[in-house]
Amino acid sequence: MNFKEKLKISELEAIKFLEEKGYDIGVTTDLQRTEEWFQQRKGKFTGSGIKNLMKTSRATARQEWGRAEKTIDFGASALKYIFEKAMEIKRNKVIHLSSSAAMRYGTENEDIALKIFLSKHSNLVHKEVGFLEFLRGIAGASPDGQIVDKITGEVYAYENKCATSWGTFYDRISDVDEKHIDFWQLQAEMLSLKTEKCIYTVAEPSENIFEPNITDVFDTVVEASKTHQKAMIDRCRIGHSAIQYFLKGENIDVALEYAISEYKLK
Repeated sequence: MNFKEKLKISELEAIKFLEEKGYDIGVTTDLQRTEEWFQQRKGKFTGSGIKNLMKTSRATARQEWGRAEKTIDFGASALKYIFEKAMEIKRNKVIHLSSSAAMRYGTENEDIALKIFLSKHSNLVHKEVGFLEFLRGIAGASPDGQIVDKITGEVYAYENKCATSWGTFYDRISDVDEKHIDFWQLQAEMLSLKTEKCIYTVAEPSENIFEPNITDVFDTVVEASKTHQKAMIDRCRIGHSAIQYFLKGENIDVALEYAISEYKLK
């Protein structure tokens, strides 16, 4: 089934109907982007940035994950990300970058997208979560929540993206494989919540992001990939080891070389 066949028709009126029937459609307090949240993430590899840690050089770019030579092939973006996390610890400083208009749009409309999604699935309930570690002191993620099926009891991670154009909408509803922009984030979130599946939703773009009018949400279920998750865990541990060498005074490049050598000896 292609993405066009998966798209479902939804109207905001469905939300009002469910509210009148007494359904809890998931209006919650946002636990993300607080000062505590930023401090919890300090020096740790996190879901939204972990895709950078998984960047390799061209030498192994076409190899499949699971091969040792790919696991230890850290590209320039990965090295830079490790350095950023190391400096957060060294200087005890987390940089709060200004949110772009697109980021603010996504953040401010998450609850609307969630309501529309839940209006289609009366058997599902949503629970807010904060930053959760899958490697203590090393790495974690901040899912947009946890979804529970009231009928089957199945638990899912939940992640939503609010598209700002039909182009970004297309990019995100394409097959969620390792080349997908959010693949590594979703894998990290499933690890953090100890789930095997993630419900991934993408809200259709509004005509004007300054006057939001989201009317539909695409949803799909993404499954955990043990091969990719193991590679991510291994690279997080190598990256963390590199940070420790850096904090002892080594140049970041040398620190990563030492960390890779340790990994190869195990």
